[in-house]
Amino acid sequence: VGTKQSASAQALLMSFTSAPMPKLLGANWAHLFPNADASPPPGAKSPKASFDEFQLGLRRLSEEADAYNAAASTRPFPEC
Repeated sequence: VGTKQSASAQALLMSFTSAPMPKLLGANWAHLFPNADASPPPGAKSPKASFDEFQLGLRRLSEEADAYNAAASTRPFPEC
């Protein structure tokens, strides 16, 4: 049994985290990046290039997780 304060805190947490979240993979967020008037300094990437690299890494991670999950039936118990 909890207090009114803990019930209120749980309700508040649920209300803030139950909203639909925007998709990171496959969504184009480039419209949020400021237009660069000048090219980035040497060794730095533009926001768009960084985002494209992030999308590529996220896609690879997603494919790796999908392959791992698809092979779950072939692994012995604790590793499945």
